[in-house]
Amino acid sequence: MTSLGVQYSLPEARVVVIDDSRSIRAFVVSLLKEAGYDAEAAPDGVAGLELVALHEPDVILLDVEMPGMSGLQVLDRLAGQQHLFSIIICTTHSEMELIVDAFTRGADDYIVKPFNEKELLARVAAAERTVALKRTLSDACHRADEFQTRLIEEKKLQAISRLAAGVAHEINNPLGFIRSNLNMLGRYAEFLLGSVDACLKENRRDGADCVRGALQSEQDTAIDGRKLENTRRDLHPLIDETQQGVDRIAGIVRCFKNLEQGISVSREVREEELNSIIRSLINVIRPEMPEGVLLLHELASTPLPVMGTLGMLNLVFENLLQNAVDAVGSHGEITIKTGCYNTGHYCEICDSGPGIGEEIRPLVFEPFFSTKIDGQHFGLGLTIAECFVTAHGGTIEIAPDTDRGTRLRVSLPMAGCERNPRVR
Repeated sequence: MTSLGVQYSLPEARVVVIDDSRSIRAFVVSLLKEAGYDAEAAPDGVAGLELVALHEPDVILLDVEMPGMSGLQVLDRLAGQQHLFSIIICTTHSEMELIVDAFTRGADDYIVKPFNEKELLARVAAAERTVALKRTLSDACHRADEFQTRLIEEKKLQAISRLAAGVAHEINNPLGFIRSNLNMLGRYAEFLLGSVDACLKENRRDGADCVRGALQSEQDTAIDGRKLENTRRDLHPLIDETQQGVDRIAGIVRCFKNLEQGISVSREVREEELNSIIRSLINVIRPEMPEGVLLLHELASTPLPVMGTLGMLNLVFENLLQNAVDAVGSHGEITIKTGCYNTGHYCEICDSGPGIGEEIRPLVFEPFFSTKIDGQHFGLGLTIAECFVTAHGGTIEIAPDTDRGTRLRVSLPMAGCERNPRVR
């Protein structure tokens, strides 16, 4: 309890007084020190900014009307910096326009000169409590960010585990028939080489006569004519099938290379703008689209900030846009919409393709599930997209109310939202 009857809970808080009046500086510093504060003073805006930079204070008492750099200019300089202190402006008159201007520039409170001692100390104490709350919130956000960063790593591991199980199954299939085909090709090679050796032993001048004679001779069993015909018939299909298996494995490896790049190229979690991500992808994909496909977009007029990893978000929407292009084929329409909902932002990608049947809708996010049978699609696009969206604390769903075509909706928590995992 001070001599003025005002109690302060956090002594030794640092207060910087910036005022061009020597007498006011001396009076305020003395008053604050008597109340238990660590107070320092500066005679002008430049010296005050240097003092603030040297020892970040809890509270700044800032005179608005100073020669050289005014208090409003000091506010402008401080607004460009990240800080966790409160600013009380001091003015000789209570013009509301000036006060509102100061609040707009970053002031937290104001007091009119000449000071009432109790009022001044009470406002400093209130500012000090506000700073304590700011710092508590900042620490909580920092801890939350750390927790969320760890959480996204766990989500990535879960996604990798889920994909690994699918990869093991998907690669085992082509590996199985590649192994079987190579075994068969080995036996055919031994048979053909043995047949050639038999011809060489006959020591005839014409190789063709050798084979023909060997086939026609009832006594010469070195070459099995039926087996030779079977070998001739099966050889090219075996090679073609083996090549298809190798190509499929190579394609799966390419998918996972893209997945790895999406995770590792930019691991930084920061605020991104959803409309900007979509515009960039539209600029990339539009030149590669068939001429008969119309790409429309209805993006929100206001920024849509989300916390996330840019590489992962890019891969999500790239996969979804490519799926839409594949769905419409050479003619059709794709529409991209963005907007807000209660606690987040969304992006919808609609296409005029054949749509997704009710019976297979629960399966579309499963690894390696695909309705395409061209051998060029591996059923990983939606799986990766769902894993990454979930890792960002969002959802991805297929709208059930479309008569024709497909409407995919990706919802992401807005930056700063309590539910936002800030990409873990």
